[in-house]
Amino acid sequence: PGVSMLVPGQLVSIYGARTCGLCRACREGRDNLCEHVSGVHGFHLDGFAQEKINLPARLLVPAPPGVTDVGAAVAPVTFGTVEHMLFDNARLQPGETILIHAGGSGIGSAAIQLAKKMGCTVITTVGSNDKIDKAKALGADHVINYRDDRFEGLVRKLTKKKGVDVVFEHVGADTFAASMLCLKRGGRLVTCGSTSGVSTQINLMQLFQQQLKLLGSFGCRMQNMADAMQKMAAGLVSPVIDTEVGFDGIETALKRMEGRDVFGKIILRVG
Repeated sequence: PGVSMLVPGQLVSIYGARTCGLCRACREGRDNLCEHVSGVHGFHLDGFAQEKINLPARLLVPAPPGVTDVGAAVAPVTFGTVEHMLFDNARLQPGETILIHAGGSGIGSAAIQLAKKMGCTVITTVGSNDKIDKAKALGADHVINYRDDRFEGLVRKLTKKKGVDVVFEHVGADTFAASMLCLKRGGRLVTCGSTSGVSTQINLMQLFQQQLKLLGSFGCRMQNMADAMQKMAAGLVSPVIDTEVGFDGIETALKRMEGRDVFGKIILRVG
């Protein structure tokens, strides 16, 4: 009752935060800056690993024709996150060079595709040689196995000591300082994660002398989800799926994720 923009059975993508829909940020479409958010599903509220859930219709983004249920499922956390990082925050431009960490991760695999499709030179890192060809197949121009080589040295070499325009960072403490070394003068580092640790040290002289920009990014706007699904529908990008599991496969899936033995996303199918 009272819902006019959706019909029963329609495929939608779910926004992950319970925003108010009324504050200035919400009214301006900056959903992830809601001033009265009541929580984020999977953090402060129950997650989506359930067969049924009751949500306000305004938090559902319709999937266009041509988008699968898997595409709609990964639109928020995977593709929406990357759209927000690359385009809203880092302001990535065609022709720029970008370093994308962990190209075999869900957001890394999405970032490679989105950056390459807009005409950027893409350098990415992976943790094993078997992931190199997979990353290149997504569009990466250069792939570095960070277990074999110091990525910052190879990035400087590949860019003829100039550095990259943008670093797509989500690893955290283990890579942050070296990521800053990869930036050209005036370059931008955008980060959305801290898998290897939440605390790190920053060379402040390097920061201001090189006029670097450090950008924090969390979640996405609902428009980012819509934009990502339009690109899926147009065949420009597609979700990279490692495996699909049911509830009985969650423990194994988590162990594989912890061991970084994954390329792309693991999908939990609940119905």
